[in-house]
This record gives sequence, structure tokens and C-alpha cells, in this order.
Amino acid sequence: MSIEENWATPRGSVSCLHPAPSVVLIRLAGHLEASFAERIRQSVEAILDAGHQPHLFFDAWEATSLETRFRTQLTPWHKEIHSKVKSQNVLVKSKIVAMAISVANMAVGHIIKPYNKRHEFEAAIEAAQR
Repeated sequence: MSIEENWATPRGSVSCLHPAPSVVLIRLAGHLEASFAERIRQSVEAILDAGHQPHLFFDAWEATSLETRFRTQLTPWHKEIHSKVKSQNVLVKSKIVAMAISVANMAVGHIIKPYNKRHEFEAAIEAAQR
């Protein structure tokens, strides 16, 4: 069951993969534009509407910057879907992106588990697929 959706602009890209019923992997790269937020929400909500309760994994390792509206559009959504997903996880390298995620995570009660080591993030994805 591998479903994939991709969106890109000249400055950034997002891909949403659903490699297993228990996992949704969202890969973010470059500059995260506000327009990506709605597409991410629609993609994940379609999976939730199909009756799945997945672990969400946001691989933002290649993300370098973001529009404030990207964060402000997704922050309340993370809280809204909290009871519909098993976990919410994010991998970050950029200090700018990490700071934005930290602020968002405080606003939603620390429901997003941050990672800054790829091997730990990959291990969590692997465990979620079992």
C-alpha cells in the first residue's frame, strides 16, 4: 500500500507517502511555503477519513526555512488531529525550522516528538510499521 503525492515550487518541495496503513511520511525540503500546509492537511485527512489511525512522521531534514503562515496554519491542525493519530514525529536539522517547531510544539502541549538524529527517526518509522 504505497501512495505518494508530491508538490513543489522553485524554492521548496513536499512529498506525502503512505507506505503502510500505520505510517504517513511527509518529506519537506527547501523553503516551506504556506501553500504546502493545506496540501499536507488534505492528504493526511484523506487517510484519516479512510479509517486509518497512523503514526505521522515529518522528515524536515532538508527543510531550510519556512513562511510563518506555514507554521500558523499547521499548528492548530496538529492539536485537532491528535486523537486521530497514534503519534506525531518530526526530524529537523535547520536551527530556524527547529525553532519554529519548538514554538508550535509548546502551543499544542508538546504532542510532537522532535528528532535531530536521522537513525533514531528511521528506527521510530521502522517500529511503527511493525
